[in-house]
Amino acid sequence: MGGPRVGLVCGHFNPARDGVADYTRHLARQLRSAGLEPLICTAHPYVRPYAGAAEDGVVGVTESWDASGVVRAAQELARLRLDVVHVQFAPSAYGFSRAVGLLPLLVPAGLPVVATLHEYGVWAADGVGGWLRSAAWSAVERRRLADRETLLLAVRVTRLLTTAPEHDRVLSARFAGGLAAVQVPVGPNIPVSPIDREHARPAAGSVLGLPPDAVLAVFFGFLHQEKGLERLIEAVAQVRRAHPRLRLVLAGGLESHSVLGREAVALRLELEDVARRHGVTDAVAFTGHLPEEDVSLLLQSAALAVFPFNAGVTDKSGSLVAALAHGVPTIATSPPGVLTRPTEIGGVLRVPPRDTGALADALRRVLSDSALAARLIAAGRAAAAGRTWPRIAAVHAQMYAEVLDRADRGERRRRGGERGAGGAVGRRGTEGLRMSLLERLVRQAGRRGAAVLARRRGAGAPAGVRETEDPALFRPLVYGDPERLHVHSTAVVNNALFNLSSGEITVGEYAFFGHNVSVLTGTHDWTKFGAERQVAVPRSGRDVVIEEGAWVSSNAIIVGPCRIGAHSVVGVGSLVMRDVEPYVIVAGSPAKVLRQIPRPGGPAAAEVEPEAGAAGEAAAG
Repeated sequence: MGGPRVGLVCGHFNPARDGVADYTRHLARQLRSAGLEPLICTAHPYVRPYAGAAEDGVVGVTESWDASGVVRAAQELARLRLDVVHVQFAPSAYGFSRAVGLLPLLVPAGLPVVATLHEYGVWAADGVGGWLRSAAWSAVERRRLADRETLLLAVRVTRLLTTAPEHDRVLSARFAGGLAAVQVPVGPNIPVSPIDREHARPAAGSVLGLPPDAVLAVFFGFLHQEKGLERLIEAVAQVRRAHPRLRLVLAGGLESHSVLGREAVALRLELEDVARRHGVTDAVAFTGHLPEEDVSLLLQSAALAVFPFNAGVTDKSGSLVAALAHGVPTIATSPPGVLTRPTEIGGVLRVPPRDTGALADALRRVLSDSALAARLIAAGRAAAAGRTWPRIAAVHAQMYAEVLDRADRGERRRRGGERGAGGAVGRRGTEGLRMSLLERLVRQAGRRGAAVLARRRGAGAPAGVRETEDPALFRPLVYGDPERLHVHSTAVVNNALFNLSSGEITVGEYAFFGHNVSVLTGTHDWTKFGAERQVAVPRSGRDVVIEEGAWVSSNAIIVGPCRIGAHSVVGVGSLVMRDVEPYVIVAGSPAKVLRQIPRPGGPAAAEVEPEAGAAGEAAAG
């Protein structure tokens, strides 16, 4: 393969028992289909039992994920001659060891490290002195020195990815001004098998031993104490009084990395006892782990899918996306405190968590209201259409290309402009790239000092901001290589979105933005189709320059290539797609000149359009 060689680090690679491992397997397969060369880097004990190790590129890099094991893993990753190391982070995937967070410090210099946060915000300082440990970590995080959950991973990687908005909120709360992170969607964990529903229903019934006229409500995923399954069984018992053909199928493995051995057996016995107490023993089926094809068959024969998690079901649930992709009317809990009754949101009938009555009401509504079921199917499929694995792989491929481009430019600077001889960073070999731990600590300390100096020069929220204002209002979002963004220390950009895919963006001194401004260089080749169009993005040629003193009002969109002239004003909600001259006010979609701005010491300027009125009103944000 000619594409980049990517090491997907997954601590405990057991897709049958772990959702992060299953995600990594799907991602690796799609990256390979897209022309990249992924390797799944895990602990040796997980390589031998996995039947598809050779086919899926699974390699062992360590025996364990404690500190000494991570040192060995870093050495093995260096020997694999990778172009990018991509850590799939969840505490459970590494035996709840945080040592994997040391990898950015241990791999060879010049080898980019990317991290995806699958679980984040779960750390709690329990026991004696917990409040003191939490306060100490908060002080460290405010200085961006380390992170309580990932150690150096979140603060030192080349690119940080998140899988849920909740992760971004935790990052914002912990780190002053937040961390630059890109949210990536999670795809379905079960592909849709090519079988029509007419044949799926009897086939699933025969596999599970269910009556041919059974109406199936399906939960699938690993069984866990926090997934609200006891309430689901109770709700099904209530609904069966009006819908006696209703059957509940709990499809999924009993054991996972979170629930093992006796604890898993005890959970199964507890759920069976709940069914017995409510008189629905014969109406509840436990399947254990099923092959993907059988789960797809089950979903295509189901009347509805249900996910009643105690803490709510987030968009990073691969099971939720799979149910939507299969066209199954889906019920799922919302985060606590959001809802008081069943509500249609984004193709899912959301219900308040830990509320058996609301869950039973939602089941009745879907079973009795065919119009509701049809709306959920259509909206759910539309939501899942943007979260396919080919699309996710295309996003990753573009991100890797940007990371490698940044690494190449950094290497050229280190070598005084001399190009290396072997292509991507990892394949140049490790000679001359290794640095001692002390040298790397010194280098990182220098970078931290530079960042602190930059903040002191005025980066972040503008002066006069009240403590009660949401910090997210002053945290820009950056998509693409951050080195392409050049913002003067006196400029104020608030929460602007900067897309750097196809060019550089420069914001001059004393320029300032309202809120929700978008500055976009990226575009796609509209002459391409399908997956090719998704990744057909030019690397350059669409720069945006915003000159000194320019005022870009709230909700404006600026599309490159263009130049916003000095001291000009862009009105609220305007769409700018061409150059704006200095000292003018523009507004509208597309933006056009409303009037000239008098230059200092010059004559007053007349309005260009009489109907524009007070042009200052166009730039009120």
